[in-house]
Parts: sequence; C-alpha cells; structure tokens
Amino acid sequence: MKRFCLIVLIPIFLIPFSAIAQEITIRDINTKLPISNAAVFHKDKSFSTLTGMDGHLSLKNISEGKVTIQHTAYYRESVFIESLKEGNNNIYLTPKVIQLDQFVISANKWEQPKEEVPSKITTISREQIQLFNPQTAGDILANSNEVFVQKSQMAGGSPMIRGFSTNAVLLMVDGIRLNNAIYRSGNVQNVINIDPNILEGTEVIFGPGSVMYGSDALGGVMDFHIFNPEYSDNDSVLFKANASAGYSSANVGKSLHGDFSVATTHFKSFTSFSWSDFQDLEMGSKGNDNEQYLRSWYVDRINGIDSIFSNPDPNIQKQSAYSQYHITQKMSWQASKNLELAYLFYYSSTSDLPRYDQLRVLSNGEPKYAEWYYGPQNLAINSLSATLKKKTALFDKAKTAFTWQEYRESRHTRKFQNDNLLSQNEAVSIASLNIDFEKDFTNGLSLIYGTEIIYNGLDSDASEYDITNDTYTNDFVLTRYPDGDNVYNAQSLYSGLRYKKNKLIYNAGARLTNTTLRSSFENAFYSETFGYNQIKNNNQAITGSAGITWLPGNNTACYINVSSGFHAPNWDGLAKVFTPKKGVVIVPNENLLPEYAYNGEAGITQHLFNKRITLEGNIFYTFLDNAVVQRSYEINNQSQLIIDGDTNAVEAYVNASYAHLYGFNLALHSNITTHLGIRSHLSYTHSRDAEGYSLRHAAPLFGATHVIYKQHMFTADVNVVYNAAILAENLAPSEQGKDNMYAINENGELWSPSWYTVNLSVSWQTGPHLMLNGGVENIFDARYRPYSSGICAPGRSLSISLKATF
Repeated sequence: MKRFCLIVLIPIFLIPFSAIAQEITIRDINTKLPISNAAVFHKDKSFSTLTGMDGHLSLKNISEGKVTIQHTAYYRESVFIESLKEGNNNIYLTPKVIQLDQFVISANKWEQPKEEVPSKITTISREQIQLFNPQTAGDILANSNEVFVQKSQMAGGSPMIRGFSTNAVLLMVDGIRLNNAIYRSGNVQNVINIDPNILEGTEVIFGPGSVMYGSDALGGVMDFHIFNPEYSDNDSVLFKANASAGYSSANVGKSLHGDFSVATTHFKSFTSFSWSDFQDLEMGSKGNDNEQYLRSWYVDRINGIDSIFSNPDPNIQKQSAYSQYHITQKMSWQASKNLELAYLFYYSSTSDLPRYDQLRVLSNGEPKYAEWYYGPQNLAINSLSATLKKKTALFDKAKTAFTWQEYRESRHTRKFQNDNLLSQNEAVSIASLNIDFEKDFTNGLSLIYGTEIIYNGLDSDASEYDITNDTYTNDFVLTRYPDGDNVYNAQSLYSGLRYKKNKLIYNAGARLTNTTLRSSFENAFYSETFGYNQIKNNNQAITGSAGITWLPGNNTACYINVSSGFHAPNWDGLAKVFTPKKGVVIVPNENLLPEYAYNGEAGITQHLFNKRITLEGNIFYTFLDNAVVQRSYEINNQSQLIIDGDTNAVEAYVNASYAHLYGFNLALHSNITTHLGIRSHLSYTHSRDAEGYSLRHAAPLFGATHVIYKQHMFTADVNVVYNAAILAENLAPSEQGKDNMYAINENGELWSPSWYTVNLSVSWQTGPHLMLNGGVENIFDARYRPYSSGICAPGRSLSISLKATF
C-alpha cells in the first residue's frame, strides 16, 4: 500500500517543477542579459511568439519536440522541449559579429525586411553607436562610412548624400521632420540638436524620399529613433536606469548622461539628460605640411583693444570650443486593447558656437573678424500621437500625430578693431499634423496612405551693439531674412502600395504637395535696393516611385526602382541677404523655382557561405531639373552691392537648366568566424551642372574597412577610413576663393587633398551592469581636413567612457 501511494504521489509532486521549467528566458551568452524581440517557434509552426522586454516566454502549451529561437543580431539556436524539463530554464544565444538580416521601417513607414525594400538603406544599430562613442549625432552618420559629413566648425555636422545636402536631405527624429523653412542651401549644422545617447538606432534612406516625406528629401532621409521601452508582460513594474561618463583627449571633451525607464502593462516612460563640453580641438601633426591648415594666430580683446596673438601651438584650433545639453521625456499609455497614446518632449540647447572657418578669414593681410559666432541653438519639441490598431474596412492601423516645435538661432559678427557687434536673430515656430493609415489585404497587398500639413512662422530681426558704449540700435541693420510677416505652409496627400507575389515584391507610391510662402520687408533698404517689399511663392508638385524586388532564392535579392523628388524654395533660397565668403553677398531671388530630381537605381545583395558573407552593390543616376546653384546676379543692372561697409560682388541662388549625378555604393559584410568579422564600404558620386561645373555637395570617393573581433564580453574594431582628393579643376564655383578652408597646390590653386586614418575602438562588458568603451582615433596623428569643412579633423585622440546599467 505504501509503495502504491509513493508511485502515485511522485509524478504529482513533479508536475509543478516540469511546468516551472517551461517558463524560459532567452539571454545573451556573454552578458547574460535578456534578449527582447527574439522569435521562438515550434518546428511544425504550431507555436510562435516574440520574447518581451525581460526575454521571457512560456512553453507550457508545448509538450514535446523542438523549438527554434532566432534574432537578427544572433545566431539561430534550436533546443528540445525535453531538455528544458530537466530544469534548464535559460536559453543562450551567441551574438553575430556583423548583423546582416535587418528590419527597417523608415522606407515606407511600415516594418519590413531590409532586403525587400527596392532602394539602398543603411541601418546603424545601438551597439554600433555605443562602440564608437560618438560626441554628436553627426559623428554617428560619419561612422556609418556611407554618409559624408562636413563641418564648418567643431559644433557641426552637415551630411552629404549622393551630391545633396542641407535643405535637400531630410532630418527626422522618431518620424518628426526637423527641417524647417530656414534650413540653408549652404551647410547646415543642425544635426547636433540630436542627442546620440538616447538613440536605439538610425536609418538612412538613399535617394529621393519625397513620396513618403515630401519636400527636402531629394538626396535621402535620415531617421533617428529614440529608445522606446517595452510594456511589462506581467504585473511587475520594470525599471531600468543608465548612467555614463566620457572623455576624449583631442578636444578635452567631457560628457555626462543619465536616463531611466519605467514600464507597467499599460504605461511606459523614458527620461534622459545629457551634457557635454568640448574645448579647442587639436588637429593632427603629420602627413600634411601645408601651413594653410595651421592656426598660427588668433584675435583676442585686451583692455578694450583687438590684438593679434601668436598661437603657441598652431595645431590647437583656438576658438572652436562649445558645450551643449539635451533633455528627453517620452511616455506612452495603452489606453485600451487597440488604442495607444504617446507624448514626446525634447529640448536641446548649446552655448555660443564659434564659426571657426570665418575667424580665419584675412582681409588686406589682417583678420576680417574679431568675433563670428552662432548664438545658442535651441530646439524644443512637443509631440502628441494616438495609434489605433483595429481591423476595419479602411485600415488596420491608424496614427495621428501633432507636433509643435520652437527653433532659435542667431549670428553675431564684429569686424577686427571695430566696436560694433552685428546680430541677426531667427525664431521659427513649426506646427505639423500627420495622419497615416495602414491596411493589409489577404492576397499579399499592403496599402499605406495619409496626409501631412505643415506650418512655419518666422520672426527675423537684427541689431547693432556698441561694445564700448553698451548701446543698441536697430537703424539700418539688415536682417538675414525678411523682417515683416513670414508664413510658409505645405499640404500633402500620399499613398503607397506593396504587393508580394511569390519571389517578386512590388512597391509603388505617389504624393501630391502644395507649398505657399509669403514674406514682407519693412526695412526701406529692401524696397529701395531690390525694387519690391514682399515675396510670394506658390508651388505644386506630384512625385512618385516604383520599384521591384526579386528574391530568386534565399541568398540573393535584386531590385530596381525609379523615383522622383522635389525641393520647394524656402526663405533661405528666396529671401536671404548673406555674405558667405569675402567679397560676395547673396541677395534674394523672388523668381526662384523648385528643383526636381528624377532618379533611377539598381542593386543586388548576395549572401555566400550560409550567409556568413554578404556582398551589396548598387548604382544610381539622378537628373536634377531646375537645379538650384549659386551664381553671379544683378540687381537693377548692378553687379556690386555695399553691405556693412564692404563692396561685394552680387550673387544669388538661381535655377540652372539641369544637373546630373551618378555613382555607386559597394559594401562587404562578413562573419568570418564566430568571433571575427569584416565590414567595408565604398561610395562614389560624380556631378556636373549644365555649365560643366561640379555641384558643391558632391563628396569625393570615400569609404572604410573594419576588422571586428568579438569574444565573450569584449569587442575590438580596427578600421581604416579613407577619402580621395578633389582636384582644383573639380572644385565647385561656390567653393572657389575660400582660402581659409582649402589647401593650396603647387600651382597656387585651391584643392582638397586625399587622406586616410587608422583607428581603434574597443568595448568591454565587464558584467550585466557595467560597460567600458574606449579607443584611439587617428592613431598616426594625420593632419587632414575633410572636403568642404572649415575645421581640421581631430589628431590622435584617446577616448574612454564608462556606462553603468541598473
């Protein structure tokens, strides 16, 4: 009897332990941290799910067989249910050195495998961002080695994509358009408004993106994604906090960052603060003997007198220092099963930003300026959105987002041995309303459609400050933009289709956009000089795209697409008065027309050796109609104009008859072994306008090769970054005469020399709560200046950062 009871009780006693064992957690084999969004499925597809934020899932409904776990950043793993019943409730995945199979959302606003998109897209992961420890978001783009970044000063980063830049490429944060109606045709340094410490990834779309994003997306779209915590999948409250500190030697850079997130089953919040301070940047000392780059002198005001001082270390680029900080608050509420409400507050501010390239300009053998700096660059964003997921006849998902932005920038200049500081101040208010719908049909057809409404209001003023007498005046001081009533509006309707049939995926879309700009001048100078006191500009554009992706097998993807884009003139092109270089003044051109891009592209992705090696290649051609270029201009038959006491040649932004651009992108990604990988990129763009001149934003041939080693909790990346030269005969007309920026060849002509650097980045995850990042940039201390930049890149620089996770 006792033996019978024991036999009956033993299996009953073991049942709870068997059930508990089937509550499993997917973890990183090195860090032991949980892995979210890992796909887990049964061999016969009867069961499939994704892990939550804590890497947890339940297998209690599966009694036997094998389950497979896969994640794009890890090698696939399969386990038998029977082994889990033996008490092993953790499954460990081994991370890939190079992540190949990626999903993207920016191309068509829905998530899809990268290889199914008929255009080139580059993704920059959170892991890559942490490894390279970037000081700004511009450095993130540069470290991708597929986006060329120009800097007029250390506080900057103007991305160039396929010959386009500034207001012809689109910056976005969490799907919010940052471009406003004063984004310049010259280099734009607004990317530093984005905090690199809060990003979970970045996507770069190459080529026209106007169908999905409207005006300004001629060359491409850069969408930065702020970290978004996941809801808790049980009754527990999830809490996570990060704190980090960093240092870099080339600019004595110091940074501090802290963030924390809280999540329940229906509410989640992410809060962060970042601060950084950078001193004068030190350039390299070797490889370029051209003294044009050296900072041998600088201006300082002592006892009320501007004086020229000798720089004791000409490699120190004096008057390039700045600081900045960022604040982020992001929260979401799952109001019901189908409805989610979200709010984002974001604020970024800087110190004064010295315009380093202008502080090196000489006039008659003396410094032209004693002071030239941007005032604090401030950006405030408030965004409220609602997402409804419910299958209806019209949509499966609907999202409405209203965003209000306030942007401030200013310019301050004072000539050498002059007591008057001239200031130009711009304040832009931006409102946008986006309504997007998604609908999936059962036959492989997906539809997205929506509308976008944008408003920009501009307040532009100027003043003159006597630094000796401490007095202000507004008389006869020219504003940068019209000083009256300024309004810019845009309205768009768009739709996109995606159809998947067997091995073919079709994508097509169209967008109708209407833009209006209205400005008035109050200062009598404008009406007396230009002959008018107001500007009106109305434009309509229809843009479209069509592409086909062919997946002949598991290892090959080919695509071809055609697309169009446009850029409507804004205040910078239509109505600006500005001196970009000595002896030249840009004036308004009320007859400026939109420029249109017509693009064709083809590409292939080939996987080899069980997807351990991936080769990517694409070619593109863009025809730019009514291309906006900077050229000589006349006002009332006059080709010269006196501004601020200087006699200047008059130039304006005008429409060239056309321009064409073509080029290629090549990439190699390889997981050679479990611990060793290679990543290499090469990009080239050729450009010419109707007069045979190069376009100023066409970067030279550039690329990089990375050898990456990953073992347990340690990662090392040794890389070579390289740029070809731009010879004197290929320098754009707008760049001629900028002897404060370019090198001088043996014939006395300006050019941009080639260069390369060797760099090392390392990351050591000392445990689940501590990460140490470091590296040496420009190991051989090369002295170089990237094309079109006004400041030399850092010399040999040691960087280190420590991140703690709680």
